[in-house]
Amino acid sequence: MVCWLAAGGAFGRWAIVLLSRALPYARPENAISSHVGARELTLATLTVCATGFLLRWQALAAAGIALLIAVCLGLFFRKRIGGVTGDTLGATSQICETAVLLTGVILNR
Repeated sequence: MVCWLAAGGAFGRWAIVLLSRALPYARPENAISSHVGARELTLATLTVCATGFLLRWQALAAAGIALLIAVCLGLFFRKRIGGVTGDTLGATSQICETAVLLTGVILNR
């Protein structure tokens, strides 16, 4: 079960990097996400993959949940405010982390 704690944090932070790379920052004067490039996304993805080895096949479920949530929230944020902000990235991280932890509880009952 400890592996799921690491995975929750890793997938939640990965979602931040994913959205920062994929979407524009809603307030261009404070564009913190403009520093996220392909290198950062690759490193974040490799970190998530390394964490996934701890969970074996269950990591696919965690990755699917985190990706689905990140994409849905990203589409919502783009429609509502035109991109992401620090608050929306933090919320995405927390929602993804919680969903991954709940996935761990469900799969390990």
